[in-house]
Amino acid sequence: MVGSLPVMSIWTLPPDLDEVNRTLLGGHAAHLGLRALSFDEQSLTTEMVITDDHRQPHGLLSGGASAALAEITAGIAGSHCIDVRRFMVVGQELNISHLRGVRGGTIYATARPARLGRRSQVWLIDIRDGAGQAVATARLTNAVIEQQGEPP
Repeated sequence: MVGSLPVMSIWTLPPDLDEVNRTLLGGHAAHLGLRALSFDEQSLTTEMVITDDHRQPHGLLSGGASAALAEITAGIAGSHCIDVRRFMVVGQELNISHLRGVRGGTIYATARPARLGRRSQVWLIDIRDGAGQAVATARLTNAVIEQQGEPP
């Protein structure tokens, strides 16, 4: 075949932004003000407006806030790549490098899979500011485990 191959979608569960954002209204994601912005065939992008609650004592974005943004974004994406009637994903390992300090504005996290296996997933998460400058880069490993009881 001449030219590029068609891009195949990674999603098992068709992404619905309204539904994802409804699920983000509770818990840690709500406290962070996290919102899902877009899905494409290979990634999910979320946003978070930086507030005083996200800053460390020196006025910069806390590494914990950006780490939570990365883990939640890849967790949402991971749950759309499995049969949620039988399985769920849970974060197993998170590695994040903070590349640039940010004091305010909106940051954006985009999660793309490095590997989608039957029992584990590895996600690469790119966090950028509104000007497109790199803020952090992360890698999350999700364990894919069997549901216990009724799915959420």
